[in-house]
Parts: sequence; structure tokens; C-alpha cells
Amino acid sequence: MKKFLVTILLILSYSSFSPALEIVKFQIYNDYSRTNVWAGKFSDYSGKHWDVSNYYDNEIESFHTSLVLNHQFNDIDFSSKLYFDNGYSSTLFHVKPLAYIAFAADYQYSDNKSIKLMLDPVIQYGGAVSESPCYDNFRRAYHCGTGLNWTDAISGNHLETYDLESFIKIKFKFNF
Repeated sequence: MKKFLVTILLILSYSSFSPALEIVKFQIYNDYSRTNVWAGKFSDYSGKHWDVSNYYDNEIESFHTSLVLNHQFNDIDFSSKLYFDNGYSSTLFHVKPLAYIAFAADYQYSDNKSIKLMLDPVIQYGGAVSESPCYDNFRRAYHCGTGLNWTDAISGNHLETYDLESFIKIKFKFNF
């Protein structure tokens, strides 16, 4: 996957649009940071301490990357953000890979006035989070991240979720 991203970066930098297309920021991180992952340490109803953190150890090499591009066309500054992460996978906690594209256009129509339109994200794919319960010797389901009964964890909204906040933002700027 890293080779694919580097190849795209090279193609963009050598394309015929390269004089007009500017790579503003390119970042790659070799960790997972999109949602919180449970520590797997809790005390049960009787007060006994448990450490089941091995059920939340990541089984894949997680990374996330973002690329921000700027392009100026007819006095309008366009910028795009491309984001990708390859998710998280453990015995009890799974996060699907996420890819999205965000877009902004900024037009300065006088020396002290401008308007900016942002669409974030324009396109999104993936990113769902799912969790699985642990079971005790009596086959009772419970949440290994909190020690709660599984039905209490679900009804009390204790399960991790990820909802990429979508927004349309219009900004008017007047400089005095």
C-alpha cells in the first residue's frame, strides 16, 4: 500500500498539471489513531481485577496517511484532502479501512472580501467499527473493555463507534 501511495505522489508531481498543482502536505503515520481502543483492564462485579488486553492487541500493521493538494484556476484557490487508513483488527475490536476526500474553494473577489466553500467529506468509504463480547465459564457475554454485561454495554452506549462528521461550510471574510 505504501508503494502505491508513493507511486501516486510521483505521478502527480510529474504530470502535465504539476505547474498548477501544489502538494501542500503529505503525511504518513505508522499507528492507529481514529478511535479509542479499549485497554482490556477492568474489575468485575466481585472486585476481582482482570487483564485481557491481549484481546485488543492489533494484529495488523496500522497506518494512516493524508495528502493535501492546492490548485489555482481563474482566481479561485481549490484545495483537496485525500485521507486513508487501513483500520484496526484484534480478536474483539475491528475497524474497517477508511478513505475520504474533502474539497474547498476560496475566491477573493476584492482586496478585502473573499468567500470560501468547504465540503468535508465529499466522498467517504468504510470506517465501520465493530466489537465482540467475551464469555465467562457460564457462557455469559460481557464487554472485555469495561467488564460490563454485554447487554448493558450495548444499551448504555459503551461500545466504540466512529462517525466521520460531515459538513458544508460557507465562510465570508471581510478585512478592514
